[in-house]
Amino acid sequence: MEKNQWAIPSLETDRLLLRQLSSNDIDDIFFLFSDPQVMKFEGEITMTDRKQAEQYVAMFGNPFWYVAQQSVVWAFVEKETNRVIGTGGLRHWNGGSRAEVGLDVVQDCWSKGYGSEALHAMIAFAFQTLKLHEVYAYIHTKNKAAVQLVKRAGFEYRGSVENYPLANQYVQALFFIKKKFP
Repeated sequence: MEKNQWAIPSLETDRLLLRQLSSNDIDDIFFLFSDPQVMKFEGEITMTDRKQAEQYVAMFGNPFWYVAQQSVVWAFVEKETNRVIGTGGLRHWNGGSRAEVGLDVVQDCWSKGYGSEALHAMIAFAFQTLKLHEVYAYIHTKNKAAVQLVKRAGFEYRGSVENYPLANQYVQALFFIKKKFP
């Protein structure tokens, strides 16, 4: 894998720039993760203090995790407004051939295709740049929008998991997988 040392590569779609998180994103990250509706299927733990957003950006904006082949997280920037409308990335990669994908988008951008654009860009990056063979997603059983999103992206349902760790609890989750070579 080729990459610029200590930089997370940026990705582009028609309407989004997926780029490394920065300290300029703290207010947008706080807005995203303090919304109970956004966090409904993420363990229902919302940010309550701007300091939490600072910690999130410091942790996931750090390219160490990408350079170490562990995970990568991007800020989703709407090109038209230059506003961070979400985040997402690949985790549990650990230098192997597969990774988990996930994303969150602000409520006012739901059902507008942003999640789909970001997901397709992250999948392409996983297969083409990271040379992964599989990308998978665990989705809360009640998150119908996320289920539809991954199905439209070509993921196949593989079953359910009774005790998927999510924030401070264990939930039932659906398991979906997309293979580079079906």
